[in-house]
Amino acid sequence: MILAIDIGNTRTKAGLFVKGIMKKNWNLSTAGLQEELSNLLLEMEGRHLQIGWMSVAGEDIFPTNMLREKFSEIQSIQQIKSDSDLPIKNRYATPATLGVDRIVAAIGAWSKSAPRAVLVIDAGTALTFDIINQHGEYLGGAISPGINMRFRALHEFTARLPLVTFEDVPPLIGDSTIQSMRSGVINGVIAEINGVINLHRATFQDQLDVYLTGGDMKLFENHLKNINFADAYLTLEGIYKVLNHKNLYE
Repeated sequence: MILAIDIGNTRTKAGLFVKGIMKKNWNLSTAGLQEELSNLLLEMEGRHLQIGWMSVAGEDIFPTNMLREKFSEIQSIQQIKSDSDLPIKNRYATPATLGVDRIVAAIGAWSKSAPRAVLVIDAGTALTFDIINQHGEYLGGAISPGINMRFRALHEFTARLPLVTFEDVPPLIGDSTIQSMRSGVINGVIAEINGVINLHRATFQDQLDVYLTGGDMKLFENHLKNINFADAYLTLEGIYKVLNHKNLYE
């Protein structure tokens, strides 16, 4: 069994894989990660585990030594990085600057769609687009501001615009300043995502699957016509596949 752990700045996702299937998942607090992981492992009652983890919140946050001392049944603990031994070819020109969450989510998607190309759209703090082609080559993608970042920028870089939050997809024509801001940000993001999808579909024709993931995934999944799959756990699937190279090609 494999326990995959994706550590974010605020929340941490964990998934337990048994024979390639995620049987259970958890949403943990990153601030209380040591205690929450201890409680989670105690629930597993001594099962032999491999642990794979990655983090965008820093490398020191994972309690490796504590887990090894407290849980003798853990067989291995492996940190996943963008320069780890991966089951795809990394064609990114600056791999040292590549966020591990981007390439691991793309691996999670490609493991489901191979040998078709995949486009992974991660709607989170940033809006990212990542491509693995039909040959299993990670090509890169694009990074754009996420929803909250756009709202904050409108407020902080102007003198009079308020700080607005997301409520629902607004009408195209806003009838107040707040609704105009919501329309500009939300409908603008939807148009951006659809536009990027169309550009990639023109390149890959009918050999492209499009995945949506990320913290803001639920806000958009019913408003994007060109999405094939919405999956909140792509990074956990990707961590599992990194630890099981051969399964990606079976």
